[in-house]
Amino acid sequence: MKRTGIFLVLLTFGVFWVGSSNISAYRLDSKRVIIPWEEYQASQMNHDPTYACDPMQTVTFVINGEESSATFHGDCVKDALNFFGIVLEGADTINLPLKKPLEDGDRIEITSKTNTNQSFIIYTPLLPDGAVRVVASNNTPRSNRIVFKFPAGTQVSELWLQNLNQEEHLDKYKKVWVYVGKSEEHISIREFKNLVLNENNHPTTYVKKIDSIRAFAYSTSSTTGRGSTGNPLFPGTVAANFSKFPPGTLLYIISEDGKIPYGIATVEDTSPLLQQGENFLDVFLDSFEESCWWGARNVTVFVLEYPPQKQPR
Repeated sequence: MKRTGIFLVLLTFGVFWVGSSNISAYRLDSKRVIIPWEEYQASQMNHDPTYACDPMQTVTFVINGEESSATFHGDCVKDALNFFGIVLEGADTINLPLKKPLEDGDRIEITSKTNTNQSFIIYTPLLPDGAVRVVASNNTPRSNRIVFKFPAGTQVSELWLQNLNQEEHLDKYKKVWVYVGKSEEHISIREFKNLVLNENNHPTTYVKKIDSIRAFAYSTSSTTGRGSTGNPLFPGTVAANFSKFPPGTLLYIISEDGKIPYGIATVEDTSPLLQQGENFLDVFLDSFEESCWWGARNVTVFVLEYPPQKQPR
């Protein structure tokens, strides 16, 4: 069994976790579909009667004896697993049929026999230089996660991680992420190629510069998440208003204070709410933790290149 991650919506004054980028919902004038959370929210704001949503359910997960409860919109057991990014693998067993209709208070008991313990070391400008955060997760909803904080100067190595595993018994967790602060690191994994930056980390050549755009962070529960264009999402892809930033637009993004360079990104996603605004972006990050650290902040956006024959209005 593996845990694929968590999605959240970040607002200006805080974080609201909704568990996944999708909810189990349907349109009354068509077959049942899984739709984006933002689309459902927008339909409710517009009092659109053609949308409906499954009722809120409280379920309890018991995974290898560890118990955690959570509430979400869903119709069946499979919806619950998808919502929390839980994927059954190999010899994993579950006590309920996947197509069983959910009832409030259901217990979903999973025995995981698949050994998927993994560790990752990630350098990020979202932490102070040298600061270290260790996050361990055990294939359950977000409530069952532990976080360790270490000061700048901590020497991160495989041996250090092995000692931490032994001291804190991290071997009972499926995955361990070690985030290390590194200010010159870009979040985007896209290559720079021929891009030249000046002393302020700004491109020396660009088509257009836009100041004070509000950028929110998001991630997805799926390891194969795709944007509205159908292309994969990863650090280096963003969601925007397609009328202002057509799909495929190449951008360079850096925080307004110049301290956090997101890097090069292409526009691959959007949402009904983004389509209504002009000075907003959603930047994709690789994990729930990084999305929290980014939060919502003002950025400077440099348009490096518009797609052919798709100049904005």
